[in-house]
Amino acid sequence: MALRIEQLVLLPTLGLNAATVALVGRNLGAGKPDRVVESVRVALAIGVGLMSAGALLVYLARSPLLAVFTDDPAVRELGALYLGIVVLAFPAYAVVILGAGVLQGLRRPLPALLVGIGRHIVVPPLVFWSLDVALGLGFSGVALAVPLISWAGALATGGLIRRYLPRPEASPGVRS
Repeated sequence: MALRIEQLVLLPTLGLNAATVALVGRNLGAGKPDRVVESVRVALAIGVGLMSAGALLVYLARSPLLAVFTDDPAVRELGALYLGIVVLAFPAYAVVILGAGVLQGLRRPLPALLVGIGRHIVVPPLVFWSLDVALGLGFSGVALAVPLISWAGALATGGLIRRYLPRPEASPGVRS
């Protein structure tokens, strides 16, 4: 149930991502690095702003939102606990999703793919086990793992953007 709510909040960011890929790619191809940088800045500001607002709304309305999907009080209680923690990841989702689009527009999809593999395959078992089993946090630890992994991915993505984003004063194209 909670994942459905997360996915609904993500929809505007996914649409913004499609626009970001197109704007970055078009401006890069046109040799306008200043417009590439501006497109990235605006997209990230809007995306992080939207996801932060979504996080606040979901946090405040998590119980009524969950009631739409289930009448089971135990499921609603766990869902509310999960959403109350995982909303901390919402702005990071924007950075990762939009950052992947930026890297695609810069003709650098492989680094974004590697961040995705790390976020979805390599890192989660280690973090879930550490928080759930090693530290004994149980379900709260599993929920806490989501923002930790997401922010790690956002930091990695941000570093990649900084590395590959053209400098406005540079010649057209992507820095190596």
